[in-house]
Amino acid sequence: MTRRLRFADPLELATLSVVALCPGFIGEHALQPLLDDARQLPTIVDWVAYERLLGDETTGIDLSISVSRGRASDFVEALEPRTAPALTECLRRWAGGRGGPALRRVPNVWLEFDHDLHGTRPLWDRAFCFLGLDAGPHPRGAKSLIPELATALGDGDAPQPATSLAVEVEQTLPASARLLNIACLLHRGQPEVRLHLKMPRAEVSGALRSLSWSGDSRALDEVLRIFDAVHLDRVAVQLALREGLAPSVGFELYLPQEHAETLWPRVWERMRSLGLSSADELRQIQGWHGRSTLRGSEFPGRAVASCLDLLRRTHVKFTVGPQGFGGTKAYLFGYPRRVPF
Repeated sequence: MTRRLRFADPLELATLSVVALCPGFIGEHALQPLLDDARQLPTIVDWVAYERLLGDETTGIDLSISVSRGRASDFVEALEPRTAPALTECLRRWAGGRGGPALRRVPNVWLEFDHDLHGTRPLWDRAFCFLGLDAGPHPRGAKSLIPELATALGDGDAPQPATSLAVEVEQTLPASARLLNIACLLHRGQPEVRLHLKMPRAEVSGALRSLSWSGDSRALDEVLRIFDAVHLDRVAVQLALREGLAPSVGFELYLPQEHAETLWPRVWERMRSLGLSSADELRQIQGWHGRSTLRGSEFPGRAVASCLDLLRRTHVKFTVGPQGFGGTKAYLFGYPRRVPF
C-alpha cells in the first residue's frame, strides 16, 4: 500500500535537514518533541534556529524563529490566539507600528521556546521574545530604549529591579558598546532582563570589571583568545540582569560568510583543546554551514513532500562564570525558502 504524501512546512523540513546533515545533534529522544513544537508555529519566518547545550547527550533542543517588520502583520495574525496575552499585545503593537518610539524602531523580533522533552508544559508557557535592534541605526541612550522595551515585553509586568539595573549597566559600559537586542524573561522562576551587546574586544575585560562581574578572568581570557584566532575585533556579550548582574556572562561567536570555511576550523580546534566540546559534537556541527536544496523525499520513513532552499549558518556561545567555563552552546540557523518541485 502506497503511503500518502503530506506536504511538509518549512520548519518541519528545516528540522529534518538538521537530522540529515548533522547526525546526532538532535538526539532521538529530542526529535519528536521538537517536531511537535515546530508544527505549532507559523511558517512565516525569516529564520529558524536550533540551540543545543554541548557535552550533554540527554539535553533537548530549544527552538527559535524570527520575523522582520515587513512580514509582521501576517506573522501576528497566524500566531493569535495561541500566544500568551502579554506577548500577543507586544507583538500586535510592534506589527501595527504602535507603541513608543523605541518599539517602533525595532526592525525584527524573534521568539525562543525552551524545550520540553516530556510534553508537560504548553508551548507558549515556555516562550519569550527578543526585540532586535541590530538592523538599523538607533540611539544608544538606555533611557529611551531599555525601560520602554522591557515594559513592552512584560506588558507592564517587567521586573523593575532588573529594568533599573539595565539602565545603570548601559550607562556604565563604554561608549563604543552597542545594544543589539533585549529580552524580558518572566517564565523561568526568577524574572530577568537580558541584554545582548557588542563591544570592541579590547574593552570587554574592563567593561565587565566596571560592572563588578565576579567571573573567572582566566576563562574569559581563553574565550577572548578564540575571538583573536579568527580576527574578530568586536565581541557579542550577553548579560542577564535580575536583582543584580547574573554571575554567568555569555559570549557569542559568529563569522562572516566569506571567511567561514577557513576560520571555523580554528574555533573547533580551540573548543576541543579547552574541553568545551567532544570530537563527535564538533563533527556534527561542521556538517551544517553552507547552502542546499532539500526535498521531503530525501528523508526515509517520513511521508513528506515539499522542496526547500536552505541557507545555513552556525553560532557558538561560550559562558563564563565564577567557576570558569559554564555550558557551551551551538546554534544552527536556517534561512528557509520554499521552492517549486
